[in-house]
Amino acid sequence: MPEPLPETGPYELAELARRFNRMAHEVRELLDNRTTLLAGISHDLRTPMTRLQLNLEMLRDDASPVRIDRAVNDLADMNRLIGGYLALARTTQAEAKTRFDLAALLQTVAADASVEWSPVSPCEVVAGRLALQQIVVNLIENAQRYGGGTPVELALECGGQSVRVSVRDSGAGIAPDQLETVFRPFYGWRHHVHR
Repeated sequence: MPEPLPETGPYELAELARRFNRMAHEVRELLDNRTTLLAGISHDLRTPMTRLQLNLEMLRDDASPVRIDRAVNDLADMNRLIGGYLALARTTQAEAKTRFDLAALLQTVAADASVEWSPVSPCEVVAGRLALQQIVVNLIENAQRYGGGTPVELALECGGQSVRVSVRDSGAGIAPDQLETVFRPFYGWRHHVHR
């Protein structure tokens, strides 16, 4: 990337330098976004692909309809993920919000991740369903990977105006010098999000 031009001198030259610097900054952001997008696709597809591979291997010995349904659902998840990323790349807008039962979504996520889940009453929310699912899946994976083997808890608190999803483990926690870094895309460390 070119070094920023000094925005000094006669007005016309200073304005030209400002425009050049702005354009160079926008190009840098586009390249960063493209890199983040590609990293996101590979990162987020890894989990459903692993589940799909496991289910296909187990189908050799147990051709149950449940395993076939799980494999079909994993393929559908991968298609939705790819579609969402392509739409994001085309429009730079977030996933469209829909109304869905968050409790049912979390129950499915917990079952896929082998995390204990206590069924709760339906909890309707309006949000980006796939994005929310991927956030919870990533948090569970991080808790399982970096929680020191401690049990992972998934919980849902559904209030009138707010909803809280919690992913907890009893590991060592995040080092103080990493607290800011964990919010960078695809940073490989355990972290918690409350919303």
